[in-house]
Amino acid sequence: METEDLSNKQKIIKVANSKRKDNLFIVSKIEEGQQKIFICNDCGVERDFSESVEYGAAVSMWNQRGGTCVGCYYKKTGEMLY
Repeated sequence: METEDLSNKQKIIKVANSKRKDNLFIVSKIEEGQQKIFICNDCGVERDFSESVEYGAAVSMWNQRGGTCVGCYYKKTGEMLY
């Protein structure tokens, strides 16, 4: 899933949340028809994003890690990318 698959509302919320300097953020849940299960390209474990409080950011970070989970990305790069 690419970022283009996010709704306009989710894109706006993702940008607004990224600009926050405190721990408050806007909740952005999955919308009907969007992908909820993501499978890590490295370990094959399924991740369910349907309960994510910021679906847009979760999908964007998944894409930035090249379709891998946080753990596998860290093993490959030594960097934590949430």
